[in-house]
Amino acid sequence: MPLKKLIAGLIAFTLFGCTSPVQNDDDSGSDTAAAVIDWEDCGGLIGDHACNFTFVDQHGNPWTLYEHIGKVILIDFSAEWCGYCQVSAQIVERTQQDFDPTGKEFVWVTLLVEDSTGNPPDLATVQAWTNYFGIESSPVLAADRTIIDVTGEAGYPVESWPMFLIVNRDMTIENGLRGWSEQLILQMITDAIAKQ
Repeated sequence: MPLKKLIAGLIAFTLFGCTSPVQNDDDSGSDTAAAVIDWEDCGGLIGDHACNFTFVDQHGNPWTLYEHIGKVILIDFSAEWCGYCQVSAQIVERTQQDFDPTGKEFVWVTLLVEDSTGNPPDLATVQAWTNYFGIESSPVLAADRTIIDVTGEAGYPVESWPMFLIVNRDMTIENGLRGWSEQLILQMITDAIAKQ
């Protein structure tokens, strides 16, 4: 990978974030839907064509990234145990309603990657998250670590929690943020939506 592309992908603002207390390589299965990921000609760095994924949402339905081509998508990588992930979850519903209550042009999708013990969350955990934070119109997915590759070559480079990526209408990763800043998140969304 060219150094310029690697540096560009890693130049995400680092403000506040959490590091994982558990590195779980357990493939023993859970209620988490297996990811269906197309890694061909995609990556997780800024400027890459975003890699597709499918996980189950809070309603028990599969949610696939590539079914939302044409929308601006904020991908929120969060963990249940992460304090700043919980802070960011408090504005998900309001932000979705402020920018696009119909979800036709913009969607904030949360990938809950770990539960409170560092394991993949099950459907009940995702539903408890959405109920607690009042998330009704934005999808929250029961994800897992299959989506992560810290190099950004075969997945998304999540090294701390939360992490956010803006995917533009043609599925290119346009911007990113490691850590939490409401002001920067809202500005990233505004800028991406303004581009027609």
